[in-house]
Amino acid sequence: MSSTNSSDITLKKLNWDSDFFGLKIGRHDYSSENIGALLDLMKKEEFDVVYVFSENPLNENMDLNSKFEINLVDQKVVYAKKPHDYEQENSEVIFTAFGENYEKLYELALEAGQESRFLKDPLFGRKNFEKLYAIWIKNSVNRSIAAEVLITKDDKEVTGLLTLGEKAGRADIGLIAVDSAFRGSGLGRKLIQASEKWAIENEYEEIQVVTQKENKRACTFYESLGFKEDSITYIYHLWRRKKDNYENKRC
Repeated sequence: MSSTNSSDITLKKLNWDSDFFGLKIGRHDYSSENIGALLDLMKKEEFDVVYVFSENPLNENMDLNSKFEINLVDQKVVYAKKPHDYEQENSEVIFTAFGENYEKLYELALEAGQESRFLKDPLFGRKNFEKLYAIWIKNSVNRSIAAEVLITKDDKEVTGLLTLGEKAGRADIGLIAVDSAFRGSGLGRKLIQASEKWAIENEYEEIQVVTQKENKRACTFYESLGFKEDSITYIYHLWRRKKDNYENKRC
């Protein structure tokens, strides 16, 4: 067993998450150290929860005492490709979401987040998930965290949504969703094609999108559009103390 000391562990406090959830939250990029060293540091610095990111799955039988709980909440897959220059302009996609029905955009944002690790982890609570995605779409539309918001419309109603920004030097697709009544109509494909056009116009050599490995439908969709798997990250939520201790902190 590794003899890694807690002083060798890097544990970064995430201020935004801590403020939002009302908990002391950190991030740890796991390699091969003794998990016990991480638990010691969490206890010493009084972290409530740590997001553990690992390139490989952790041992499900790792030795955790009764004061800790760890759950695999996401197998994050990054897909990437060189954006294709589609000759025919897609007139159905609108390159702005200013002045649109916010409630509809929020509804689509929630749909985009159905596989979110914050929804999958019951210790955070559904209301916190909904508040989180309300902030996400609001700050995307006002361009605080997104460079562009693409939408499709049927008459006057928004039917599809895609947010764009930059990550790791690539054009990055954030939220993407199509109204359930319009699935299978090709709107998702048109939104992706329009995002590739945007990437080229903004001189990005690559475009990426993130999904969950277990979301087979999404993986198949992106692969059909030429995206290739670039990386997989296993994300765990490591909680200190038992579930009941957090009930009064959930919204």
